[in-house]
Amino acid sequence: MQSKTIFILLIQFLMLPAFALCQTGKDTIPAVSPNSPVDTNDVIYQVVEEPASFPGGMDALNKYLVKNLVYPDVNKEGTAYVTFVVEKDGSISNVAVRKGIDPQLDQAAMNVVKKMPRWIPGKQSNKPVRTIFILPIQFSLEK
Repeated sequence: MQSKTIFILLIQFLMLPAFALCQTGKDTIPAVSPNSPVDTNDVIYQVVEEPASFPGGMDALNKYLVKNLVYPDVNKEGTAYVTFVVEKDGSISNVAVRKGIDPQLDQAAMNVVKKMPRWIPGKQSNKPVRTIFILPIQFSLEK
């Protein structure tokens, strides 16, 4: 009988720009200058002066994920890359699997992200902005 373990690798999307995702389906999100005349209300930032953060930091996020992520009854392992947007109010939106393993594992990873508490939003020019994150979640079977 194999026991299942969940390893959670926390990497802010900045460390994995190749996996950036936006609603248009492109792999990059256009950079917007803080002084841009473009309406920036709907812009999703990749890089900000103050990144969004989970309340209590990455250690607290790791504890939350370990406590709340359920390993489905699937005899597979690998890493699911989940992208999401931290909104201006800290809520989580646009949750999607950018690169998955198995439909059940992917769904488990998305479910735990959707249920996360509000984050501390990222800031640009001292104003809250929408920021994109990627969260690699590694599912591993112990032998």
